[in-house]
Amino acid sequence: EKILNGGVEVSPVSALWYAEHQDQFLLLPDLSISSESGVESVLLFSRFPMKQLKGRQITVTRQGRTTPALLEILCRLRYGFKPDFKVVSSIPESIPEDSSALLLIGNDALKAKDRLKKPGMHVIDLAEEWKEWTSLPFVFAVWVVRKDVFLAEPKKVLELHEALTKSKQWGIENLKEILTVAEEKTGLPRAIL
Repeated sequence: EKILNGGVEVSPVSALWYAEHQDQFLLLPDLSISSESGVESVLLFSRFPMKQLKGRQITVTRQGRTTPALLEILCRLRYGFKPDFKVVSSIPESIPEDSSALLLIGNDALKAKDRLKKPGMHVIDLAEEWKEWTSLPFVFAVWVVRKDVFLAEPKKVLELHEALTKSKQWGIENLKEILTVAEEKTGLPRAIL
């Protein structure tokens, strides 16, 4: 919310948040969290195939808004039904008894995959579902700048964009180093990361 009131000038934001506030912001090109294929960190664990979730409860957490919105779009437009979401504050260890599916994102999804994948369990990667349906990558988050900031100081914004682009390139060139740090911080195996 700080970016809305001017406390922050440039920031990564969810794609859904940007769509809701696009009149006040500009996208920084070529900087996003997006996927051309499955990501294994945006997973729907379900007792049923996705198309059979019509009329069944799906538990989602308060962690993010873009991923539940992605799930809703897939349910409504690809499978033809309005999902019945139950929003919970804490991350369940498994699908709650009163639900048919559980949506997990980020490290929670990565950690739960082996624990929850059992015979009869459907593990659906929503980024993969999106790509299969649309043939397009799914964009989870983008970098934005306030329009008023860009208009007042375009040179500074372009310099920042260049620095972020260089940082992205450095990350691509130094994945082993990043994986080592991520492995230590998350406790997840390198192969999953």
